[in-house]
Amino acid sequence: MENNKPTKPDYLLLDELKEVSANVRRERSAQGKKNPEDVPFGTPEWIEVSTDLMRDMCRAMGGNPDETVV
Repeated sequence: MENNKPTKPDYLLLDELKEVSANVRRERSAQGKKNPEDVPFGTPEWIEVSTDLMRDMCRAMGGNPDETVV
């Protein structure tokens, strides 16, 4: 059985996630892309921007958003 325990305390992982998120949001703004807070909540544009942000987050963490996970 695979050991899925984190190697760092949860609060340190949360801090890292906050930093990655902040960096991705700054980079998106610098590229002229919108972040979810830039558009009205719940609109089709908000869904599109939020999805694009999550794809960028996945890439920033070394993942491939187009890869299928089984």
